[in-house]
Amino acid sequence: MKYFKIYKALLRVNFSYLTTYRSNMINGIIANSVWGFFSLLLIVILTSRTPSVFGWTRNELFLLFGIYNIVTSIFQFFFTRSFDRFSEIVNRGRLDSILLKPADSQFLMSLSYTNFTVLLRAFLGIGFIVYVLIQMHYIPTLIQVLFTLILMFASITVLYSIWYIVSTCLIWWPSLTNLVGLMYEINGTSRYPQEMYRSVSSLLFYAILPLTLIMTTPTQVLIGKVVFGNILLLISFAVVLFIISRLFWRYALRSYTSVG
Repeated sequence: MKYFKIYKALLRVNFSYLTTYRSNMINGIIANSVWGFFSLLLIVILTSRTPSVFGWTRNELFLLFGIYNIVTSIFQFFFTRSFDRFSEIVNRGRLDSILLKPADSQFLMSLSYTNFTVLLRAFLGIGFIVYVLIQMHYIPTLIQVLFTLILMFASITVLYSIWYIVSTCLIWWPSLTNLVGLMYEINGTSRYPQEMYRSVSSLLFYAILPLTLIMTTPTQVLIGKVVFGNILLLISFAVVLFIISRLFWRYALRSYTSVG
């Protein structure tokens, strides 16, 4: 309850910032809309000459696109603005004040800033999934929808944990501001089917395995192509990586030299 009240207050502050700088909100909405349009166009082009790509039909790729939009936008809504400021907070010594506050430091580092403009992509993703399912004349069962939501939550947890582990490295190298930019690029690998990466080297495939699961697995469950191994792997990655992010953060704080 304590952390719910804290986050509620943080949301108010962030919403006030959004309404103060309305041009940023409008630019963000336009940018997200344009990005979504070109992503759809890419799928149409890829499937214009072939009925399927890596075993995925056009409609299945559209569903994958919808899942990607929902998971990514929810993740960005809660976390990415905070990660964008991670280096600045450490480099300028603002981490001191966070550590002195009577709240969990990882909670404050992760959730202090919110990006409202990306929520449009989540609503578009939901609407697009409903539209494609209607076009397919396919109605998923309540169990499929429930498991899809659970796996989407696990996917967000995997994304958050990987980002936080990488961002924690800024405790030692606070000037490496491009680390977060690199994570945005790596994030893009999750928008494609897992089968696409089967042809790459084994070392690279296993290195990006968590990211290949986070969109593919919920989509497979939604359309009834359940792969139990992928489900277990995704949930296991979510639990293990989150624990690692907590332990790694606490370990990194031992090396933090306060500026105060």
